[in-house]
Amino acid sequence: MGADSPEKDAPDAAQPAGAGSAAAADGTAVPAPAAPAAVALQEGAAAPDFPYTAVDGTASTLSAHRGSVVLINLWASWCGPCVAEMPEIDRLEQENPDLVVLAVNVSDRADDARSYIDGAGYGFTWILDTSGEIGFLYPSSGIPYTVIVDKEGAISSIYMGSPRDPFATYGDAIRKAGI
Repeated sequence: MGADSPEKDAPDAAQPAGAGSAAAADGTAVPAPAAPAAVALQEGAAAPDFPYTAVDGTASTLSAHRGSVVLINLWASWCGPCVAEMPEIDRLEQENPDLVVLAVNVSDRADDARSYIDGAGYGFTWILDTSGEIGFLYPSSGIPYTVIVDKEGAISSIYMGSPRDPFATYGDAIRKAGI
């Protein structure tokens, strides 16, 4: 990525976390799937597709959202910057009804993540990455990790850590992606 990469605009990096680590519903650790080493994402590349079952039971895939701008946010309830930017992401979603927000929990025990989700009150599509598959496809050295996918399914912007002004930064990114 170039020097003007949005990733460089996120100076307040979150605590390091293994994005591929997860916990099963009973809280036991679930290792990342055995596969070739994860490949760093690049702007302009096709966003890796993945199936998911949201916390509300809805099953879908990332590619099912083709034609919409998608904000994928990898987070955990113990991550202060992750929790701090959630209201700003919610505000973006409220002000941009065509935006799809996939909030992917990558390292909580399932019951801890559900407890946070139940109390949060946001209308995101909440996903528990208990298998580590999504974290493997979207590797990072920390969270929050936010990827903006354009209407054609290409990665438009990547953010490691939380930007100083998530609403303005992510707002610019979703407009760049076609909102």
